[in-house]
Amino acid sequence: MKNSLTIFFLLSLNNKESKQMKLQMLQRKIVYIVVLIVLFPISGFGADATKAGNHEIEVINETVIRIRFLSDKVISSNPYLNTSSREVQKQITMGSEQTTIVTDNWTLRCAHNATMPLEGVSLEINGQVFSNLHAKDTQNFGGCVSAVDLWKGWKKTNTFGGEGTTMSMPDGILSRRGWTITSDMGDNLFVGANKNANEFYLFVYGRDYQKAINDFFLLTGKPPLLPRWAFGNWFARFQPWTPKDYKETLEGFRSRGMGLDVLFCDMNWHSENWFSMRYNTERFGDMSEFFKWSKSENIHLIFNHHPDGLEKSDPRSLEILKRAGLDPENVEDLVDESINKGLPTWKLNYRDPVVFKPYWDLMLKPLLDDGVDVHWIDGGPGLHCMKAYYDATQKEKPSERVAIFTRQARGLLSHRYPLAFSGDTWVSWASLQMTLEVSLAGSAHGLWWGHNVGGHKHGDKDDELYSRWMQVAALSSPMFLHSAGGRTMSDNRSLIRRPWLRGEEAEDVAQRFIQLRYALLPYFEMAYRDMYDTGRPLTCMMPIAFPDEDDAYNTNRDQFMLGQDLLVAPIMTKGVRGTASRQLWLPPGEWINWFSNQHYKGNQWLTVQSGINEIPMYQRAGAVIPVVQPALHSGAIDYVNMTLRIACPTTSINSESKLYEDDGLSLDYRTGENRRTAFHYSFNGTNKHVVTIDRAEGNFQGAIDERAWTLDFRNIDKPKTVTANSENLGKDAWSYDRKQRSLTVNLPVSSVQNAIVMGITCL
Repeated sequence: MKNSLTIFFLLSLNNKESKQMKLQMLQRKIVYIVVLIVLFPISGFGADATKAGNHEIEVINETVIRIRFLSDKVISSNPYLNTSSREVQKQITMGSEQTTIVTDNWTLRCAHNATMPLEGVSLEINGQVFSNLHAKDTQNFGGCVSAVDLWKGWKKTNTFGGEGTTMSMPDGILSRRGWTITSDMGDNLFVGANKNANEFYLFVYGRDYQKAINDFFLLTGKPPLLPRWAFGNWFARFQPWTPKDYKETLEGFRSRGMGLDVLFCDMNWHSENWFSMRYNTERFGDMSEFFKWSKSENIHLIFNHHPDGLEKSDPRSLEILKRAGLDPENVEDLVDESINKGLPTWKLNYRDPVVFKPYWDLMLKPLLDDGVDVHWIDGGPGLHCMKAYYDATQKEKPSERVAIFTRQARGLLSHRYPLAFSGDTWVSWASLQMTLEVSLAGSAHGLWWGHNVGGHKHGDKDDELYSRWMQVAALSSPMFLHSAGGRTMSDNRSLIRRPWLRGEEAEDVAQRFIQLRYALLPYFEMAYRDMYDTGRPLTCMMPIAFPDEDDAYNTNRDQFMLGQDLLVAPIMTKGVRGTASRQLWLPPGEWINWFSNQHYKGNQWLTVQSGINEIPMYQRAGAVIPVVQPALHSGAIDYVNMTLRIACPTTSINSESKLYEDDGLSLDYRTGENRRTAFHYSFNGTNKHVVTIDRAEGNFQGAIDERAWTLDFRNIDKPKTVTANSENLGKDAWSYDRKQRSLTVNLPVSSVQNAIVMGITCL
């Protein structure tokens, strides 16, 4: 039906033709169109689409408007988009010269005499009229950067060309002007009105940025939940390591109380050719032993490969060509000796599905079968390739949450196929600042984009930079400790990522923040689920979190909200003997410094100082944040003994938050298998604090039945009485630190189905 309606509108006939000619032409077009429908499915509009001259308009939802310019060009169906529309209250007025669509939030006008896409289309929002949808957006928040290889801040330092070029952030779907136009090119979605497109999605959101992101997910697909281990610490090194090196590295982290979940094997796992897919038995011996060791240590393995070539000496390569129907004599050779080391190699067009299938079956699937958890697709994979890898991996592990790891993100739909990382950044303070900006912009599109913590190449031997980068990564991105190293065990201090080799101070910082990352892992999972449910970014730019506060727009993408209740303002400039200062903005409300417990009133700019072992980080007053004891890997986290950290305000408040839990591994979350526990906090403004822990709602495989809560109150006066379910608790159940102004209450183990009401009356 949708296709038929679309085709009907394409049948515009010249008024000067005779009725007979019109009828004959109509018959011919119908026959032609029936063939097209069968052979080339067209992305059709819904039944409530509105024809306005040479444009056709469909209101997908309150935020998204689909606009098509009618032409003879056949429009291929975009396989990545969900264009199912929902009912929206609107008024449509069709005049002789233009059509007007009015909703509660916006007005769209479309002239009937357009001769090119978007001509005569205007938007009115908040009383302001935008008559040129092609206009440059000067208020955009930024989009998805594909890669920052060898960028030093926003300058490119690349021996392959472009030396000294100033790079820039591409546009994204959010802008302070309140709307954004995107172009559908059939296989991806791009910000801006592309001159070669004739189908567009107009996002109109005013200042409701979170709703815009959520509606963007409804159109493009939600970012799938990640396995729990992905929130842990990851380590890689581009050097010819052996199992002995990996084992010593794991021991180095865990013996110092630093968690580690993931080890990357860069190109050292295979033989010399960049495109080899055969185990390097010289380095690894029997690879099965390495896989057994990693599983016994609860380590997840990610192997790097470059899928652009086939090593001729691998007998599987010839079989791949045969299955793909390719004659080896006619396949082009890859002759770049810098990457194939002069070894005979065929070029491989793995982007072709006919080629990818045997490549997957013979090269990639066996790695998963042996024990590799994630494929690291190096080079520049396109979106279709990311989809092919992700879907094939999911098919192999139908009940698990899977991931791929790509060197770059590819446009606005990359969030559907996590994960991605920055590429080979330069070791510099400018790179740290740039990487955070890129990460925050990507997060607004559901893209959790990992850093190379500390930078990847070149740079100075700066332990302070390493420490500050570790802090930023621990509280924002996948913790991907990765750097170059060359072909030998380089002792270049600027590229060392094992903390204990960077000196005592850097080791202390790394230990503190890796442990903080694991302590906050339940909070990270809560924030990621919140993004999945509502569109709110895990690491959220201040204007998205506080859209009605003008100061939020002046924070320069150098501070952010982690989840709902933590504000992080990293130090990203070199200090004096490790202590640095910066300006930051505290939103309205009250805020408590995470480390010092110092209380601040919000809605003000502050200049703060931070020693090397701390980062400016503030908890929203009234917020209840679940934390656990730091673990050596995500599978060892103790979820029975959980602490609720509560930042107490000085004025009355009522707040609510929810702990989200699932099994951390399976796809059962898609069918509602999870559990949520609501926390309520209230303060009467003088001396009475009440915390309610509701009974757990929902269930999942492996959920615990009992829990021992510890309540950790910060910025609180000394208690007079402490009660649990109206019964007084003795002094053996709680303790007060007058200097820190903190109260710790230990509750006995109880069923998660029992609600608990805590009352504290202060002196």
